[in-house]
Amino acid sequence: MLIADIEAALNGGTLPIGGEPWADRPWAEPPPAAAPAGGVDTIRVSDLGWRGTQPYAPLLAEGPSIERRVALAPGASDSVAWGFLRLASPGLIPGTSLAGRDTAMRRVRVRAGMRGFDAARGYPTDPPASALVDVFSGLAMSWQPRDDGAVIPLRDPGAWLAAPIGVRKFLGTGGAEGPADLAGTPWPIVRGGSASVPVRSVPVMLVNAAARVYRWTDTGIPTQLYEDGAPVYTGIGQVADAFAASPGVGNWSWDATGQIRIGSDPQGAVTMDGYGGATLAATVLRDLIVTGLGLPALLFDEDSAINTAAAVPYVGGWAWSGKESARDAIQPLLAALGARLVASRSGGLRPWPLRAIPATARAVAVFDTATAISVSPVSLDAPLAPPAAEWNVGYGRTHSMTANPKASVLPAERERLAQAWRTARWADPANLTRYVQAGRPDLVETALLGALDAQGLANALGALWGVPRGLWQVRVPTAAALVREIGDVVQIRWPADGLGVGLGGGALGQVVGDSLRGGEPTASLLVLV
Repeated sequence: MLIADIEAALNGGTLPIGGEPWADRPWAEPPPAAAPAGGVDTIRVSDLGWRGTQPYAPLLAEGPSIERRVALAPGASDSVAWGFLRLASPGLIPGTSLAGRDTAMRRVRVRAGMRGFDAARGYPTDPPASALVDVFSGLAMSWQPRDDGAVIPLRDPGAWLAAPIGVRKFLGTGGAEGPADLAGTPWPIVRGGSASVPVRSVPVMLVNAAARVYRWTDTGIPTQLYEDGAPVYTGIGQVADAFAASPGVGNWSWDATGQIRIGSDPQGAVTMDGYGGATLAATVLRDLIVTGLGLPALLFDEDSAINTAAAVPYVGGWAWSGKESARDAIQPLLAALGARLVASRSGGLRPWPLRAIPATARAVAVFDTATAISVSPVSLDAPLAPPAAEWNVGYGRTHSMTANPKASVLPAERERLAQAWRTARWADPANLTRYVQAGRPDLVETALLGALDAQGLANALGALWGVPRGLWQVRVPTAAALVREIGDVVQIRWPADGLGVGLGGGALGQVVGDSLRGGEPTASLLVLV
């Protein structure tokens, strides 16, 4: 049986309570837990009728139908989960009406359980709440009326990431708020890095021409100012307010709000090096999503971010214009970790580094002729198959290239200023002869800042995709699929005839997707071997 909790707001209500933006809250302070607000009710329905602490009306006609897919190619977009619920005649039973209510971006939780049977009394029994397992927890989109009821589209919490990351915007009223033509323009944002490995060549925005005040971020510490790639100005350090006093001819100063002031008119393009907030790419990712975007806390798995930072302690950082959607903004950070942002069945988004399975790994489940219904191959597209002969990882992004640096700029720095990326490379030239046409992947563009970290990622990509891989659709009973998560290590042991050598003796793989249909006895898992 299935039960669903659907939040719905009368006349629109208000959005769930989430975190405050950077500009209004101390940096990296966790937001409060997600909570409904302003006229939000919970509609409770089930397919067979269930009563726990509250009744769940038997109006769930179909669903959930859920698909989860991980984008396998490095640098590709993050994974997504989607589906729908269908309700029969909502409103037929008190407390279940959708009329005049809004479900867009509201939380939905679907759970499943097995009914028992009381042989002595001769009737079926409901499972206790403690025995229910999560099928889906995420967000609803706007419900759609049907002649026989309503359909509620479902999305994983990643739907929240469609919002822009720029919270603070120029008012255009002069001074620190910029001239009128900047009104409504987001402040630029720089996150990550450190004093020794800063975010490089960050462009600046002119806030006040008369005072020569620029903005390079909303908060952070600059390490160097350049004019056409050359450090021709002398930094005199931090001041309380960049507008308060000129640093003097040939000098520059900065304040904690992300403003810099130059003491004399620049004769070329001004750029900055600097850093801000967390240092590790995984922690920058967490802060950008939770603190910056205000994603309700229950929709993000904090432990996974901590574990990823420990497992992949790569230094990362980036400069954004503030106009990017959160989904686009986090992409170079995910690429830096070789990770995907996946949604667990319980609803929390979590970064998952996709790596070759280590030799010490142990399977949490075995799928063979006794536990699986069928195993069938799924095509892997280029550049993942055939295996690539090389993987190149871009790091140390030059955010603002300089075509004509000043004469004093050294050759190595000239080279950096002329190209967007430095690269680290993994190669297996033998793949060029093993395969008629080895994979030729594009440069993986990342927010990594250091050469060693970039080489570590390149080596990891080579270990994963420099050898033949297989993708398999494993059909199993629905109950077996519901207890599996993205990233679980499983073993497939299946007769090799027709499926290629390797599965007959058992092969380890990791779950990278699944598909289930409400009410169906079987579901499928997508397993990368």
